Amino acid sequence: MMTMLTAYTLEVDDAEYALKEILEQLDLENKRLKNAAAIMICHSDFIKTGVAREIAEKLPFDVVGGTSLATMTSGADDSLMLSVSVLTSDDIEFVAFNTTDLANEESYAKAYNAAKKDGTPALVIPFVPLLITVAHEQVMLNLDKAVGGAPIFGTVAADHTVDYSTCHTILNGNISQNALAVLTVWGDFNPVFCYSEMSERYHQRQRAVITKAQGNMLMEVNNTPVLEYLETIGLTKGQGAEALGGVPFLIDFGDGTKPLARGVHTITPEGYAICGGNMPENATFAIGSVERDDVLRLTEETLKSVFGTGKKQGLLMFPCASHFLVLGSDSQEQKDIIKRMIPSDIPYQVGYSGGEVCPAYDGQGHTHNRFHSYTFVACIF
Repeated sequence: MMTMLTAYTLEVDDAEYALKEILEQLDLENKRLKNAAAIMICHSDFIKTGVAREIAEKLPFDVVGGTSLATMTSGADDSLMLSVSVLTSDDIEFVAFNTTDLANEESYAKAYNAAKKDGTPALVIPFVPLLITVAHEQVMLNLDKAVGGAPIFGTVAADHTVDYSTCHTILNGNISQNALAVLTVWGDFNPVFCYSEMSERYHQRQRAVITKAQGNMLMEVNNTPVLEYLETIGLTKGQGAEALGGVPFLIDFGDGTKPLARGVHTITPEGYAICGGNMPENATFAIGSVERDDVLRLTEETLKSVFGTGKKQGLLMFPCASHFLVLGSDSQEQKDIIKRMIPSDIPYQVGYSGGEVCPAYDGQGHTHNRFHSYTFVACIF
């Protein structure tokens, strides 16, 4: 059986005091079981001041995590906050690892094989750095291959800045902007995964074709430079490229599957759009939108699915950071739904995500790892 303990601190300057708060709330002497590991999610100011590193180094087990636009946990909701959830069990084990050579597929297997136990992990929890050189979807695919298709549930680091310049991942004392940090869970453990997608009513009817791209770099649409194309449909004209942060690019692969949403992380000096997932040439391209009502629907729909499982030991949630941006001053509405719908006896942790990794179920109930954008994903156990 797995138990989840939660704690938080708002102390962003005094590392010693922040650690004291975390330890008092966790009460590890009385609540920790034989094996344990922690997930840490924090505002990037906690990285800057060294508080996150102090806590991650001083907790007596592996700590994996990253920065987020905002985090929540049982009993706490504040924009400038650090949250910790400790997973602990007598019979379930935990192993953490990281790697920085993310363009090299072999590096994933090398890092995993150095840390793995016999068999296949029951769950893999990655914190992915926000990258320009490698598509986040490709990171997930490489990790999926390394761990033999074990279920992967995780997030891409995010932050509160316009250019995402303060995103970091965490593995104990290793705070990095380019390392993939991973926690693996081993043993008799059967989490359930839930997610909800953007409604098709917010997909624009106007379609185009990707005519030039390299991996996650979108270069041309309809044989026109991508920014020029977006200006022709009125998307960036007079606003600047930063206006793309909350705009889903919908990619239809033409194979009968539902279109996938891709987020834009940055624009290169050449005017190319760096996206969270691969942008294949000849795929159909359309613009979507993220709307307030749909964000709130996604939240409620996902949580209803979660509570239909009957599980209640712990709950991890990664809503897309675009939700926070779209809701703006109304972002508390989504948080209030989360707090209202989650029963008081279920410990939980929330981190707003730069890209969501969550398994999808096929008709036989088997999981297939998927990279998502603009969704709300949850793992209940």
